[in-house]
Amino acid sequence: MEKNVFLVGFMGSGKTRVGQALARKLGRDFIDTDQLVEQRAGKSIFQIFTQQGEEEFRRLEHLCIKDVSQGKNAVISLGGGVPCHPENRKIVQQGISVYISAPPEIIFERVRRNDKRPLLAGLSDTGKLEKIKSLLAQREKFYRQADIVVQTETEGSPQEVAENIIEKLRGNLLQTMRIVNVELKARSYPIYIGTGVLSELGKLCRRHSLGRRAAVVTNPTVAELYLKPVEQSLADNGYNVLPVLIPDGEQYKTLETADSIFESLIRAKLDRDSAIIALGGGVVGDIAGFVAATFLRGVRYLQVPTTLLAQVDSSVGGKVAVNHRLGKNLIGAFYQPQFVLIDTGVLKTLPRRELRAGMAEVIKHALIRDEDLFEHLENNIEQLLELTVPPELLEQLVRRNCQIKAEVVSKDERERGLRAILNYGHTVGHAIEAITDYRRYRHGEAVLLGMIVAAHIGFQMKLLAEEEMNRQNRLLKKLGFPPSPPDIPIRVIMEKIESDKKVRGGHLRFVLLRQIGEATVSEQVGQNQIEEGVKYLRRLLEQK
Repeated sequence: MEKNVFLVGFMGSGKTRVGQALARKLGRDFIDTDQLVEQRAGKSIFQIFTQQGEEEFRRLEHLCIKDVSQGKNAVISLGGGVPCHPENRKIVQQGISVYISAPPEIIFERVRRNDKRPLLAGLSDTGKLEKIKSLLAQREKFYRQADIVVQTETEGSPQEVAENIIEKLRGNLLQTMRIVNVELKARSYPIYIGTGVLSELGKLCRRHSLGRRAAVVTNPTVAELYLKPVEQSLADNGYNVLPVLIPDGEQYKTLETADSIFESLIRAKLDRDSAIIALGGGVVGDIAGFVAATFLRGVRYLQVPTTLLAQVDSSVGGKVAVNHRLGKNLIGAFYQPQFVLIDTGVLKTLPRRELRAGMAEVIKHALIRDEDLFEHLENNIEQLLELTVPPELLEQLVRRNCQIKAEVVSKDERERGLRAILNYGHTVGHAIEAITDYRRYRHGEAVLLGMIVAAHIGFQMKLLAEEEMNRQNRLLKKLGFPPSPPDIPIRVIMEKIESDKKVRGGHLRFVLLRQIGEATVSEQVGQNQIEEGVKYLRRLLEQK
């Protein structure tokens, strides 16, 4: 049995017509949940709203979605507000979701003469357009969580849009994998997520029309576990593979290591049609991406992350770099991969310390962008750390983190504004990593320490309530606090911070929390506040 295809999007976006065309082409049933609600209630949606209120409509809507999701192999058109509710999102995640996107002006032209749209009833044309823009802005982040995004205003008739969807659904891969799209126009790419999907790498390379020669950059630890199946998958699909092994550890993310990779590629006579595959954690991904961005002025590459931290963070967004003795990631570029393949099954072989370090980045994403995710982590962190949850729940966790990162990167690829919030905990964390020569802490552990400092700074500045700060720290403590930083003079910490990439025009841009789920960037953080934050960190770690 195949998964249901759920169509999400705003009223007037074209879900019904596209859904009917898609169902005909796929030979599936078409179901419109708005019609189901009206059948269940025995009255129109407009009457439900006016006589019983929106709350009753949402209750009926959820019951209908829950019922229809029990079946399989259907194309299901959902009401515009469905994805805004967590219980509905859980149901939609069981199938494949498609966001039918249209700009507010197009939507307005389609619905302006329909007086039976309850959320627009009684409004003037100007009022309708403003209401559409406002509601769309509120719902967009939920719509963008869909597996596939298509735009009805640029892709032709409903039949043509349906053909586009089918092309993106083609093959069995999308039936078993969750997909997150990083939308960057010509540089857009998918993130494929599943359990036991490493063997599909070669097929995906063919799907993305990569050249027939590929260098797999990895380290000895990962190579022992996963290089052979990766080589086999590539060979089975007609690829010639060059394995390139580099030392394991952040201290090796240097120009010297990059030079050794360049030499291997040059000696093997790889050309511009060749591809580079990063198989490993964040260090491998960063340095392989840096090499791809600069070898022959740029060759295609892809990410196959094998640590939790790399899966939820560093493999997504196109930041590639090496470290310099004066600071972390100071030499690099923004260079997007062709795709990312995430096999959550490989996390079973991850050392516990690496898993916990990666979970710190998961918590970071929840803190800056998603309070619902934070609450989920509060309730389930122990099972997640022990990997005792069902595979699909682990896939959902990774997928949601990728969605958060993709959403931010899609709006601000080169970190000129919004993307800076992803650096929550990184300012002090990077400084601690550099001062301790990248040997004492995993990256996620250093970020954890930095988040504790950043939350206390926000508390000092009266941005963050004390209980919110304590709530963050209680969850971080469940990961197991790393060792306390050595007694580093604040002067040394400040020197490292001031050489960081986050300093712009002489001003330090520090990411702080307003509340759990909402971050901001401040240029008002001074040395005294950082010093007080570091002192607070030491006191907290001493209590563990």
